[in-house]
Amino acid sequence: MNQVNMLIVDDEPIICRGLRETVPWEEAGVAVVGEAYDGEEALKLIAELGVDLVLTDICMPVMDGLQLAEKVKESLPHVRLVILSGYGEFEYARQAVRLGIEDFLLKPAEIPEMLGMVSRIAGEIRSERLLELSRQRDKRLALLHELMRGGADGCKPHYAPDSGSMPSAPEGVYRFVASQAVRGAQWLERIEEPLSPGELEQWKSSVDSALTGVGAEPLSFYYHANVLLTFCIEREPLEEARLSAALANMTRLLDTGERLVFGLSETFRDWSEARRHGMSAIHYLHYAEVEPGRPVWYAPEVAAAEKSGHAELSPDAEKRMIQSFFQNDKEELARQVRSWIGELQAQAIPVKELFRLYEELRLLVLRRMRSNGADMPVVKTFDLHLYNTFETAGAIIVAELQAMLASLQPGAIGKNRWLVERAFGYIGEKAHYDLKASEVAAWLKITPSYFSVIFKQHAGCGFTEYINGLRIGRAKAYLSETHDRVFEIADKVGYKDYKYFVAVFKATTGVTPTEYRNMAGGKVG
Repeated sequence: MNQVNMLIVDDEPIICRGLRETVPWEEAGVAVVGEAYDGEEALKLIAELGVDLVLTDICMPVMDGLQLAEKVKESLPHVRLVILSGYGEFEYARQAVRLGIEDFLLKPAEIPEMLGMVSRIAGEIRSERLLELSRQRDKRLALLHELMRGGADGCKPHYAPDSGSMPSAPEGVYRFVASQAVRGAQWLERIEEPLSPGELEQWKSSVDSALTGVGAEPLSFYYHANVLLTFCIEREPLEEARLSAALANMTRLLDTGERLVFGLSETFRDWSEARRHGMSAIHYLHYAEVEPGRPVWYAPEVAAAEKSGHAELSPDAEKRMIQSFFQNDKEELARQVRSWIGELQAQAIPVKELFRLYEELRLLVLRRMRSNGADMPVVKTFDLHLYNTFETAGAIIVAELQAMLASLQPGAIGKNRWLVERAFGYIGEKAHYDLKASEVAAWLKITPSYFSVIFKQHAGCGFTEYINGLRIGRAKAYLSETHDRVFEIADKVGYKDYKYFVAVFKATTGVTPTEYRNMAGGKVG
């Protein structure tokens, strides 16, 4: 990666040998990989030896240095050339400049001068390599994002293979590594902001470092606020035991102590299979609660868990929960639900199976409510990547059933609306602080789970989405009406991290804050 290969070209072998052996090229980070004695020979060696830099004389038989330079510029434009010219060859130097070659030395060149020029060019070559690697990485990330957004039948990316925009396929085999924080709902509630650059960036860096340490090349992005998806390039297929050990060593997330779980897809070689394997790795995360001590899940373990992981809604449990619901016994309802969930947990089923059974129970409750003439509450779907333990799933299920029960009481809809209206007022006053949903719930003297349910019912979105919308709305007003600088506005509306503010603003509006200010004709900050 860091070595720059140089070819020396001169029609006098003794000069080639002298340049090669007397100049300490290693000090410039350059390796002399060959010598050529005319331009034609040089052209062949440049392609064969992977040459990055050519140090060439001008006057040579067969093909001179300028003709060589012209051929190289046509067929291998990335190769840099340094032209050696004598004092009597000024016209040649002018032609070199016209060819776009700015690097030439007058003979006899001093070694420090020669080393300085070659060192500078070698540094530029290394920088260009890094830039190209970054471009390829960005293209691969864009393609992976598009593939993972596709429907069940996959997604045909918009990259046209003949347009030059398709990223080059890396050599080796591929696999996906999906990672997730257990107790995702609580963890995301505790950190400063969901999708903030703090813990989430460190999480990504930690996974990348673990995979790099075993010889893989990782490319990570957030598929979900609580799912990091890593496209992993392996020059040779890694042993699963070695890969598992590397990941198991970092199952604690940062300083928060949150536990991580990993899902690893099988290896594959075709980009077109990326979505299927990516979704498989994500799917494996749902089985973390089947065997909490297992940090890494592969296809065989999931297949075994699926065989024994099916459960039914028992008639007795169903009867007890529905009875306590329609007897308006809030505490007994919570007790019966938790008892039922405990029984399911003892059967070692995945949490997603719990939510499937709860859908059956909820449907039964809604039918009874409809037959009793009750107004139908707005029900929500549950995010399996957040409510990914029996504890968090149980809390949100109890909260929703209690909210549905409360809606049956006279004046309940108005009471809940009053609570949410109070929440709106409180959030409006405190939005510029580091405000969390749990703090608003505590101020209202209700549980966070119950607040989550009724807030989404009335606001039509989650807490984080609502507060981001409020902050960005205020930021737009500041951008249009004030001279404040963008970083000052970010702080005013509640974002302590400037880069995160820009990211949220662009995700919400489609433009950066500066672009918005220019479009709005606002004050220059």
